[in-house]
Amino acid sequence: MEQRRFHNALRILLNLNETRLRDAGVIDENWGAPEASDRDQVGSFMENPFREAIRMPDANFDRLCALIELRQPQPRPSPTVLPIIFDGEDRSGEAT
Repeated sequence: MEQRRFHNALRILLNLNETRLRDAGVIDENWGAPEASDRDQVGSFMENPFREAIRMPDANFDRLCALIELRQPQPRPSPTVLPIIFDGEDRSGEAT
């Protein structure tokens, strides 16, 4: 992954709110297993998304990555540079 894209992914991760995470299926009740633990995974994710991203099940992590990718800016096409050839002929239409 390119450095700027990774940096932007970290920024996106910090700015995702609970509603967006729920809508994307990233967070659900206790990472998909309500009996998994008594720990509040959603609260923990909002407090430290980096740590919780590492802890979450693969399916949730895949959905998180997809959400981050959707929010990544698309690369801009590089402008086409056309050479200008000057032949010394005046084409301005003005009388000289």
